[in-house]
Amino acid sequence: VFSPTRTEFAPLTLAFQFGQSGVKITEYMYSGSDGEFLELTNVTSAAIDLTGWSLDDQSNIPGTYDLSPAGVLASGQSVVITDGLATAFAAAWGTSSSGILGGNIVCPFGRNDQINVYDTSGALVERLTYGDEDFPGTVRAKGASANVCNDALGADDITAWTLAVAGDAWGSVVSAGADQGNPRSYLTVA
Repeated sequence: VFSPTRTEFAPLTLAFQFGQSGVKITEYMYSGSDGEFLELTNVTSAAIDLTGWSLDDQSNIPGTYDLSPAGVLASGQSVVITDGLATAFAAAWGTSSSGILGGNIVCPFGRNDQINVYDTSGALVERLTYGDEDFPGTVRAKGASANVCNDALGADDITAWTLAVAGDAWGSVVSAGADQGNPRSYLTVA
């Protein structure tokens, strides 16, 4: 039995615009009381070494922010990149500072911006272009993070992102500064 009907004629395929790196942008907040942050998650079943990987915003220059200190991401593990101190960010969100990279002041994320992730060769492997001014009707991740459903994971499509609300399907909570999000706890949501 094929489910849904006619599946044998149109099998489901997933394609990611920037390849199959396995490291995906799973959450971001460009501005908040407790700082901006970006969450990258290993969505594969194998560990991925981020040594030599980097991050940038819309200037799109490989090597701008070094992700090497993240080391090896185990399957399902996330790393959070924030503009402030890792310890302060962890305290505000009630989590451990392990897996948090602080001090991202070289490529701060703005209201209308882009997140670019590069592998060791400098190849672009993940991108998210966002901004409620550039894309009216989409999320404005100020004071609340944006999350993506599993179906749109890895796609550069801001229309598929949703703002965090405490107690939502992603397990969002409220930080000490009243921001809403779920850094370091990526959950697959359909």
